[in-house]
Amino acid sequence: MAEYLEEHKLSEKIQKGINAAVKAKAADPHAFIAATLLTDSPLHEQLPGLRSLLLEPPDAFKKAMGKKTGPSSKWLTDALTKGPGIDPSKPGKSKLSGKAPGTSKKLSVSRSIETIEAYVEEFAFNDAAAAAMSACLAAKPADPNGFAAASFAARTDLNGLLPTLISTIEKLSVEPADGAEAMIAAFTESVCPAAAEPAAEPAAEPAAESSTFVTETGEAPAEGEAAAPAEEAPVEPAAEEAPAEPAAEEPAAE
Repeated sequence: MAEYLEEHKLSEKIQKGINAAVKAKAADPHAFIAATLLTDSPLHEQLPGLRSLLLEPPDAFKKAMGKKTGPSSKWLTDALTKGPGIDPSKPGKSKLSGKAPGTSKKLSVSRSIETIEAYVEEFAFNDAAAAAMSACLAAKPADPNGFAAASFAARTDLNGLLPTLISTIEKLSVEPADGAEAMIAAFTESVCPAAAEPAAEPAAEPAAESSTFVTETGEAPAEGEAAAPAEEAPVEPAAEEAPAEPAAEEPAAE
């Protein structure tokens, strides 16, 4: 197990992400660490916007998702390939939120936490790191960086808004898809609401064979009206047979 962690330098990369989050005074450090870990993931190579997507403020997602539906496949595809306007490695502002990436305007000026140790303890970085490495050791994914990123991202507000986005990162880290198009398809299939297909109409039952009765007026009954049952002709009593006449007696021969 130690060999697996050493091979992928996972502990060092997680520590690097924690240090970057502390230095940036990130308002959501778990999302910041997840974005840092994705730097060495094939997911980032194919979907450069994914790292930025993890840092998008929750309000932007709520706006994109609307009141009851999830984000559209076009919005998600653009966000995955181009990013929603945030790059954790560069200073700048989100096109959607207007806030600096990964930081809170209030916290970036004067943080209420007085020491780095208190900051680390507040966000339980050690517990989060241990959980990420334990999960990787148990699953041994093909892409441990992406898998660990999903573990950290699961601790963010994004997991409450789009849990399937996080689970798809984890899934693609275990079973990588072949190329960007396949990755985008996996995300849109799980994250975006499926188009409601019209319910199939039940097959019409064959109409029962019946003769159309004609009323005494000679008109067929109107549609929807039950045809009056035909009156049966009275059965005439059978004629009584006349009693057979006795046969005539032949005269006796003399």
